[in-house]
Amino acid sequence: MIRNPIPWPNGARCAVAFTFDMDGESLMHVRHGETIADRPVGTSDLRYGPEIAVPRFVDLFARYGMKQTFFVPGWCVKDYPATIEELLNGGHEIAHHGWIHGRLREMSDAQEAEDIAKGVEAIVAATGEKPRGFRAPSYAMSRRTMGLLQDHGMA
Repeated sequence: MIRNPIPWPNGARCAVAFTFDMDGESLMHVRHGETIADRPVGTSDLRYGPEIAVPRFVDLFARYGMKQTFFVPGWCVKDYPATIEELLNGGHEIAHHGWIHGRLREMSDAQEAEDIAKGVEAIVAATGEKPRGFRAPSYAMSRRTMGLLQDHGMA
């Protein structure tokens, strides 16, 4: 066992954090933008998350009194307003996950600044608040990312 265990509250033996990325079909738009209409199977499969899975998770978390963080690209925030509303009504946090799941480190300075700004704008429009959390799409942060996030008020 661990020699110096962390003393968790109420006698708990560990802590667990659940976070979710709700990407929908945003990544398909990045990879196949001009031919997206010719990919109905891929896009319908990726709609399962926001349209089917998220409502099930919301019900499950309500049953156990749990509040979660959902990292959502701004494009999905705009494209799935009912899902976002359901998350917010459940008391869950909407955190920033880029605009449309692009790889930030592959973008120019201006593209990354626009991507982050558009994601922030979408979340503010949907929630009334600036996002507090951020997870880089595909974990692909650039040397600029932290400064851009600070520029938008994220600590």
